[in-house]
Amino acid sequence: MKHPSTLLFSSLAVFILLLAKVDRLNLKAAHGFCLHAVDVPLTPNLSWQTLEPFPTKILEQTFTYLDKGAQNFVFESEDQNYVLKFYRFPSRLRQFSFVSHPFSFLVPSKTAEAKSYSERRVQFSYNSYFLASRYLKQETGVIYVHLNPTPDLDPKVRLKDRAGHFYELPLANIGFVLQKKGQPFLPLLKSRIQHQQIHLAEQMIDSLIHLIVSRCSRGITDLDNMANDNYGWAEDHAVHLDIGRFVPHEEMKKISVYRQEVIRVTSPLARYLKKNSPELSQYYEQQISKIGA
Repeated sequence: MKHPSTLLFSSLAVFILLLAKVDRLNLKAAHGFCLHAVDVPLTPNLSWQTLEPFPTKILEQTFTYLDKGAQNFVFESEDQNYVLKFYRFPSRLRQFSFVSHPFSFLVPSKTAEAKSYSERRVQFSYNSYFLASRYLKQETGVIYVHLNPTPDLDPKVRLKDRAGHFYELPLANIGFVLQKKGQPFLPLLKSRIQHQQIHLAEQMIDSLIHLIVSRCSRGITDLDNMANDNYGWAEDHAVHLDIGRFVPHEEMKKISVYRQEVIRVTSPLARYLKKNSPELSQYYEQQISKIGA
């Protein structure tokens, strides 16, 4: 017969495993989103100060889970005009990180190194958000970036996750980006080509090239190209949907440099057109040849 303490320990272990399994299933249903993953307090940074008023009116809407990217969880406003983005913090930067890494104290140097790497990535992304807000509002559709605590305000937003759960999230101490909603560029272009809307497709190509040149004229490069829906279409012009990889680069202002930037960023488009639309491929090459002319 098992000793009572052994039985108790076994029962407790089974309970913990079942609890972990249920938690994992709930997290999967919510597409990985939980408040714990975004609720990491902001650290004041004067170099990221913004002048725009807090977007209280827009944030009175309920925002419903839309998708997640490499960096962010994305929520869509009720009127479908805006998206709200929260950084997906790695577990080492979240509150109570020891729960995810209970034995990290055994390798303190590796733990510190991993945490430092994660912190640098967050800093890089936040700096990119700031560049978008300060210099690329038209090019990105950014309405507001919240990168510093606002203790004098008590804003909250109502979120609905993928599983249908609702949350009331205080925003005073959480980083976020509010941006106009856009459509992914390549799927929309493909649709217009399929429907023989060649003139509209040409306008999209022109606008995309103009977008990249406009960004370069401000001395900013984008480390991403237009794969993975990083670029989009909002209202009547091309925009940056992903704003997390901008870097200051004064050389971008030179014609020879920004021409290569356009070619690099649009390389997925060039490959698609060459394979699927010889007419538009020729048009694209003509427009590239005119850059800086």
